[in-house]
Amino acid sequence: MKRGHMIILTAGILLGGCFATAGGLLSGLERLSLTPPAPVATQEHIVPARDSFVEIPVSASFADLERLADERIPEAVYDAAARPLDVPTGKAAGDLHVRRSGKATLRSDGKRLIFSIPLAFTSRIKWEAEFLGLRPSTNQTPSGAFILTISLIPSFTDDWELHTSPDISVEWKKKPSIELLNQTIGIAGLLEDLMQSRFREEAGVLDRVLNEQLRLRERAAEQWRALHSPIRIRSTPDVWLEVEPRGIYRPVVRMDRKTLTVTLGMVAGLRAAAGASPPERVETLLPKFSKGIPRSRGVDVQLRLSMPYDVINESLVPVWKGIEFHSDGARVTIRDLKISGNGDRLVVAADIKAQGPGFFSKAEGVIYLTGVPVLDRAAQMVRIDRFDFDPSTLSGLAARAAWLAKPTFVRSLQSRLAWSIARPLDDARSAVRDALSTAALDEHFVLTGTLDELTLDDITAQEDRLSVLTSIKGRLSVRYTP
Repeated sequence: MKRGHMIILTAGILLGGCFATAGGLLSGLERLSLTPPAPVATQEHIVPARDSFVEIPVSASFADLERLADERIPEAVYDAAARPLDVPTGKAAGDLHVRRSGKATLRSDGKRLIFSIPLAFTSRIKWEAEFLGLRPSTNQTPSGAFILTISLIPSFTDDWELHTSPDISVEWKKKPSIELLNQTIGIAGLLEDLMQSRFREEAGVLDRVLNEQLRLRERAAEQWRALHSPIRIRSTPDVWLEVEPRGIYRPVVRMDRKTLTVTLGMVAGLRAAAGASPPERVETLLPKFSKGIPRSRGVDVQLRLSMPYDVINESLVPVWKGIEFHSDGARVTIRDLKISGNGDRLVVAADIKAQGPGFFSKAEGVIYLTGVPVLDRAAQMVRIDRFDFDPSTLSGLAARAAWLAKPTFVRSLQSRLAWSIARPLDDARSAVRDALSTAALDEHFVLTGTLDELTLDDITAQEDRLSVLTSIKGRLSVRYTP
């Protein structure tokens, strides 16, 4: 080979190598390898549930109470054999019997509970006397009919004892009498005295027997302990009600024309949760009755809505996919974007490909931005506040692609990273509202009420999800069905 050709070939090889090397440099492509934010431990952000006033009315219809009275009041109300009777002359004694003659009825005057029991009186009375050597005598069977009325004023003491303050009266429909020496001697007053005497003997034990049967304090303590365990109020999906009992008010007795209601007022924190059963709370003892009246008679159910990041990321794909972001002469395309939690902040990891203002200014790789989740209550949206490049990303860009580290790109991306929670919020609200409206706590107690007003209270970032704290307000009571 001629010497000139060798020189040209050698120069061409060297020049080609130089151009190949220079081509990579002149293209300006920076393959970014940036450090993600340092992990920060996530702490559960617990917001105490607001006070809710839950009414627990135990109601019984007068019809049910009348049936109960018919079952408990014996047919034979009073029996006495050879009972001495007070008569103007001579001596008298008789076998006296009082029997039920009809069903008990119940009414109320607004303060008193009034039982009326129809009764029939029968007797066999022997009278005898001695005067002027004569011994007159007679056997008679006087009878009568009357209504025995028992009125009660139920109330409760600080020790959960029921007091009834009972009183009775007698209304005669047919007064009994006997004929002695052509005179009519009434014995209705005698029978009334017997009824009053018998009633005074038993009135003292009435409250004691009622309290032994009701066991109010014992049952209240049992229910108080039971409230510390989560209550399943719906299945498929599971919805649980957590009750944090805080105070209890003295039972109030009310009555109308058809119903007797004993209402126990309780102040508690209420939370609704979906999914697995929440843990049981540490039990507390049944407290003394709270003084005064509750500040509010409304119910505020705390509802925590969980939004997993994978669901959020899927919903955000349309806001960045296929969209070119412009920033101070640069163009940025996002190839993938993931949001995750880190402490109380959100981390946005964006896999980008960017073209800078210069022809040879290019970069690609994963960059990291962080911010704090905030609620847009009016729009029912979640947005990211205090959004900016993570310090490690910012320092890496400053060294290798400073043209990308511009606030314009950050603001443009921030404006798109917002998502609606209206649909999951409505679904959760409907599930809890429907469940609490008619939930059976057991075979006797049923939750009833209305829950309509919803508010957004707080939002926190967790390791695997966003947690939105909401509350549903309304009225709620626990109805007793025998």
